Amino acid sequence: MANDTTRVLYLKQRFDPEPAPLRGAAFTSAMRDHGVEITVLTGFPYYPQPTIYPGYKNRLRAVEVLDGTTVHRSASVVGHTPSSVRRLLSYVTMPAISTVNAVARNLDADLVLTTLGPGVYAHFAMLLARRIGVPSVLEIQDLWPESLTASGMWPRHLPLFAIEAAMGFAYRHASAITCLSPGCRQAVIERGAPERSTVSMLNWAPPVVVTRSDTDRARKLLGPWADTPFICYAGSLGPLQGVERMCDAAAQANTHLVVLGDGREASALREHAQRTDAPVRFVGQQPVGVAQAVLEQAASSTVYLEASDLDQTAIPSKIAANVAAGVPMVVAANGETHRLAERIAAGPQCSPGDTGALASCFREVINASAEQRARWIRNANAFAADAVHPKHGLARYATLLHAVANEAPLRNLVDHDGALV
Repeated sequence: MANDTTRVLYLKQRFDPEPAPLRGAAFTSAMRDHGVEITVLTGFPYYPQPTIYPGYKNRLRAVEVLDGTTVHRSASVVGHTPSSVRRLLSYVTMPAISTVNAVARNLDADLVLTTLGPGVYAHFAMLLARRIGVPSVLEIQDLWPESLTASGMWPRHLPLFAIEAAMGFAYRHASAITCLSPGCRQAVIERGAPERSTVSMLNWAPPVVVTRSDTDRARKLLGPWADTPFICYAGSLGPLQGVERMCDAAAQANTHLVVLGDGREASALREHAQRTDAPVRFVGQQPVGVAQAVLEQAASSTVYLEASDLDQTAIPSKIAANVAAGVPMVVAANGETHRLAERIAAGPQCSPGDTGALASCFREVINASAEQRARWIRNANAFAADAVHPKHGLARYATLLHAVANEAPLRNLVDHDGALV
């Protein structure tokens, strides 16, 4: 590695200008300050819409530079539609064509990184890493096949052994694996991942600068609610996020709910809120600065994770962003997300599936005393500063990537529970 820089080929499902990617241009730019130079392999942007963004065309390949990061885009089936078949095809076509294009262009690196997301990305990352003779790192955000069954993309009557075997093979052959929770780490170890090279690491919250124009735009979106206490949900509008139940809970609690985001269930949710006369305001997908301004004006954020096969491993990435906003947080979830919410102690919690309990949480946070609210905010700020601040997350992640690229053991980078420190 020249000049102590680790060069990374990053196979990524979504990237800027798609909204709020977990590891977007802000991440790749910041990693350069830690000696990691990332080249992104991705598709043409469409999420959360079912069509390619204006200014882009779904062609075989293209190259652009975003905030100093070279981005190689490859064709794919556009998959953010109600069709499970199209979504599955999108999971395969983009990484497959990206891998072929990377080999054809003789792209070189010190390691290959991918985020799962779709489990199939692990196999193409492994193929690419082997082709250029470097290690590979799998970052697991969504565990397969649980994500497939929980989202309804894979019928429960169909066998899963082929997917389970394929994922086990990928885990066994990865140079290193990062998991977003201890439960996820334990699950992949049980499925074949080497314990010594599998670590857990919470997502950090990317830094967001809120300008005066962002604040003005947020107040305009909120309209008459700008000076009214409200609960804010910010995230994807899909089957696991429980937004319909949030709408019903807001109606029961007579509490204003602002829904910030988009997704395949957006139209149905708007119709449901209108039909039930729920006090809900949908403001759509917004730039990150505007979204942060809305969150910061909320009386509380909220996170909901539907009970599913993902309970014991999943932690929604919005947890970090919500905590970083410095407001209380209502959480309705089981498993790892519930345990993390208890650890943060930034607001009331309940189990998913109970509209009455969620309504009670909404009332509790809206009617909280100034002392209780201040306590929740202190807890959120303390956790944000210690666990999800980007300066810690970026440094830890860069140290891991440097170690893997140099084929160094990871035992000095983790605590006794396998968490990256």
